[in-house]
Amino acid sequence: MVSLYPVMVMGGISRQSAAATILVGGCCCFGPSGGNNLLAADLTKMHVMDFFLNVQWTIGWVAVIAMLVAHFFIQRWFDKRDLAKGILTKEDFEVPQLTKEDAKAENAPLWYALFPLIPVILLFVFSPLMYKGIRMEVVTALLVSTFVALILDGIRRMNLKESIGTIKTFAQGMGKVFTSTVFLIVCAEVFAAGLTKSGGIAEIINSVSGMQAGGYAVFTVMFLIVVGSAFVMGSGNAAFFSFAPMIPDIAAKVGLNAAFMISPLQLASGMARSSSPIAGVTIAIAGLSGLNPFDLIRRSIPVMVIAIIATYLRSLMLI
Repeated sequence: MVSLYPVMVMGGISRQSAAATILVGGCCCFGPSGGNNLLAADLTKMHVMDFFLNVQWTIGWVAVIAMLVAHFFIQRWFDKRDLAKGILTKEDFEVPQLTKEDAKAENAPLWYALFPLIPVILLFVFSPLMYKGIRMEVVTALLVSTFVALILDGIRRMNLKESIGTIKTFAQGMGKVFTSTVFLIVCAEVFAAGLTKSGGIAEIINSVSGMQAGGYAVFTVMFLIVVGSAFVMGSGNAAFFSFAPMIPDIAAKVGLNAAFMISPLQLASGMARSSSPIAGVTIAIAGLSGLNPFDLIRRSIPVMVIAIIATYLRSLMLI
């Protein structure tokens, strides 16, 4: 929102389409450093880079292409319709004015944009794909990257104390995210545990395992449960962290590939989150763009539905 939103609006994109682009763009949780990828790799006994490249990306590229094409045409259709109805005006295509506080904000050097790539590079180099002598886990890569960024920032400022002080902002932001996410995960796990203890999951498995396509029926049910939970809770992580641990046992019982069952659930949970009006990302983008959350999700839901269907169909080919 800080960097790309003004650029898109200056390029002639409406505020609604620009905000929807950012909302939709964050739906696919690709990358080895994500917590859900780490959990999925652990559950399937795979290295996180191996899981990312050979499982997640094998499914995800289809969803990404479907999403890009659908997003282009759907946002253009919404813009034309809203202009015709008077919902959109010329003001919606104007560049938002910067406040005095924005103007005083510190400008970081362009090479700071390389910092987020450090953990990805470390995980790729020290993985079975490149160098098997050293195996680096996600937490280690993130800590190393944080210290590298801290040292380089201190050298640039020539004031290590001031640089260390910036970590406070990092910790505060992380704490705010953890507070809401962990609470949602706890709630979702209670729901998942209740569903398991009450025999709901076992009943689902027993009901469909006898069918000719029993394994695919189980996958479909779990897929819909995760999508529905992520939409209702507004958190993809909460839904995925709650139901993913069940998948290896379920896959073993119905004779399907656990990795290719888990990955689409993780991808679809992020897509459902980007369709939820109560998701933190939806509320944040709506607040920064001055839009109603429901104005955003009416533009994101059609795109996410197409992406979810593409993910589901691609997964059926692999499980």
